[in-house]
Formats: sequence, structure tokens, C-alpha cells
Amino acid sequence: MKLSSAFPLILLLVTACQKQKAGFRNRPLRSSADMTTMTSDTNYLRIHQRTWGRKLLLVDKQKQRQIASPDSLWGYETKDGARYRYFDRTYYKIEETTPLAIYSFRYWVSASNAVIQHGHYQTNYYFSKNSDSEIFPISKRELKSVFQTDPTLLQKLADRRWRVYDNKTKRYVMNQAYEEVHPVLAPISL
Repeated sequence: MKLSSAFPLILLLVTACQKQKAGFRNRPLRSSADMTTMTSDTNYLRIHQRTWGRKLLLVDKQKQRQIASPDSLWGYETKDGARYRYFDRTYYKIEETTPLAIYSFRYWVSASNAVIQHGHYQTNYYFSKNSDSEIFPISKRELKSVFQTDPTLLQKLADRRWRVYDNKTKRYVMNQAYEEVHPVLAPISL
């Protein structure tokens, strides 16, 4: 392939990458109820973080602009269905929502020495009693603090090998234990 015929293709690729970097296409979630319902603003917005202050610029498909604070949004949903909740100035990815809400937060851990700079991604897991309550890290100390009035659940979690996710059942261990201790009653049909 000649260089002159490859140039338009490279230019098109660079332009497409630049457009994606300009902002993310997301559906704003004003409350946790918006996760299951479609609202009037269900179109996906381009959300920009403003450089001055803690403001978001929301731009919809009709190029209408709206400025909002991150605290005014409960979270957002991406086009591929991933949902994020905004809490305490951080966006947590929602992994499971019932019976307890389980979240993850992935971040880069940098490690360097005199010669090489390297690092890796680390994921921490969090939970809340429901989609609107305070978020806590998943740790033995936090579990004892939050569920101090539920000794049966604490015993059920202590009996299991300490891990966050069960690969066999494809569920989070906390939610499995919670459902075993507090089974959801099926509705009675008449």
C-alpha cells in the first residue's frame, strides 16, 4: 500500500480517536430509581469535567448544554450498560445491586525505582446496604461495624474462606451469605 493511500485512513483514525476523547457518551442517573426506569433524558450525553471548579458540562445530541455539579447526579450509565455511582467525590462501578449493593473502584498504582518506572492496576471492593446508603470498604472491620446487630450474617461470613467473589456461582460472597440468612419470601399467589 502506498503512503499516499494510507494517509487518509490514518487521518480518519486520528480524528475518530480525538472525538472520543472530547467526552464520554453517558446517560445521567439523577437517582437510583433511574437505573431501572427510562426518564425524559434517556439520551446519552457527552459529559465534560470542567477545569474550573467541580462542575460538569452535559451536552445532549441536540447540542444543548447544561451545567451541573457532580453532587446533583446520583451516577451515570455508559452505552455498554456499565453503571457508576457518585459518592464522596468518587465514581464507583456498580457490580451487583441486590440484596446488598456491591461496588468496585479500579486505580493505577505506580511503582518506580531509579531505573524503571512501572505499576499495575488495583481494584478495591465496597458495599452498601442499599443503592442510596453510605458506601463502605469490604473488610472484616467494616462488616462488623455495619452488621453489628446481625450476628448470624457475621457468623455466616466468618465461616467462609475470606474472598469477595465466588467464581463457581458467579456471585459476590456477601450477597450469597445475606440471602442465606435473610431469604427473600416469594409473593403468595391467590
